[in-house]
Amino acid sequence: MSVNIRHRMLDAIPFTSQIKFDMELWHWATTRMNYALVSYWYMKPGGKCLVEPNPASAKEPVALKRENMFPPVPDLAGVLQGEHLRVVSLSNGSWEIQNSSSWGWSNNQQLWWMDGVTNGQLKAEFEIAKAGVYTITGNFTKAIDYGNFKLMINDQPAPIHFKGYHSGKPVSVTTELVNLGQFQLQEGINTLQVTITGKQPAAKPRFMVGIDYLKIRND
Repeated sequence: MSVNIRHRMLDAIPFTSQIKFDMELWHWATTRMNYALVSYWYMKPGGKCLVEPNPASAKEPVALKRENMFPPVPDLAGVLQGEHLRVVSLSNGSWEIQNSSSWGWSNNQQLWWMDGVTNGQLKAEFEIAKAGVYTITGNFTKAIDYGNFKLMINDQPAPIHFKGYHSGKPVSVTTELVNLGQFQLQEGINTLQVTITGKQPAAKPRFMVGIDYLKIRND
């Protein structure tokens, strides 16, 4: 969360009876913004303010967490962006949302776990509206310094062992879509656990993990 104050003290803005202006609001990346505006001004005695009180707008909640803006739920096509997962624990290393338009990630972002170790674990949550058996596929990043990992969803192991190494030819970073299998999901909160199992011999030892997206289908 940030607070910005813009003072218009040096530039004269002459007017006679009323004034209306637009305030610039932008970001250098494609994003969703949540904001609240407060304006202060000086008025001569006898002046009349044309802005009516708006208590309903004042009660609108301000986003304090990322999930307030991007809840960890699949979209209408069943796609859950990796960067929208709610990370609840990390045994080692660090994680962040990585942005890039160069590697073909969905939404140009991924959940990026850096500098883990063998047997390190990342645990995240996502939410489902209706309980049932779901088929889940995952799109994961591969590069020269990515490690191998296995997954569990609600403590149910996925029957794949993902190998994250990619030689860098013809591109330095790529992704691979894999079928994780079928899982019993519950209404509300579900868990995804990633465990690093090592690396391929030629991989640089940073054991990185990148989750582009999960696709969750109730066929």
